Amino acid sequence: ERARQVGYALHALEDGTALPWHRAFNVRGAISLPGSGGITQRLRLERKGVRFNAGATMRMTAGD
Repeated sequence: ERARQVGYALHALEDGTALPWHRAFNVRGAISLPGSGGITQRLRLERKGVRFNAGATMRMTAGD
């Protein structure tokens, strides 16, 4: 339920907001946004040093 509320709040953000929306991802460590939004999110995360495995999920173990 709370995850959906976060999703609704992020969806309602105005363009150009300073909130780091790209840091939100699903429980599997994957990006849920389809299309260009998902690509933008992945690129922003990669610029911050987040690495993805072959299954397009984020590596979520401590120390990686």
